[in-house]
Amino acid sequence: AGGIGQIHEIPFESWERMISICLSGVFYCMQEELKCMLPKGFGRIVNVSSLAGLNGLATAGDYVAAKHGVIGLTKTAALEYGAFNVRVNAVCPGFIQTAIMDDVSQEVQDYITQVRVPMKRIGTAKEVAEAIVWLLSDSSSYVNGENLLLDGGFKAG
Repeated sequence: AGGIGQIHEIPFESWERMISICLSGVFYCMQEELKCMLPKGFGRIVNVSSLAGLNGLATAGDYVAAKHGVIGLTKTAALEYGAFNVRVNAVCPGFIQTAIMDDVSQEVQDYITQVRVPMKRIGTAKEVAEAIVWLLSDSSSYVNGENLLLDGGFKAG
């Protein structure tokens, strides 16, 4: 996730790539999904943002901007399509055990789990998937335009 420097140091190509993948990719997918859902009068979309979509994160301005954008698109789509029985939500994972975490030093991982995350562990991809399944299900039938934070309590403190 980003991590290439302060805003004035981010190369144009890096900015363009991050926005293209993390924001434009979500936008274009939503456009096509909505084209299929609107004629049916039913749909559920869950976008993937990040804890970084809710906070700033030094040296990752490109990633943060893209993930904030995903939240803005999610909220806007929820407003525009709720009346058509199309719900749009997002999940905002914090630190999740994925390949990205393999690049994080053990020292930083220890700090995250022992100091920053009240649950004292890194989340799992399965936990994120289960949250997405819930948002797609009828059990969340009145949830629209929300950003479900999955961070073990990180943002609480």
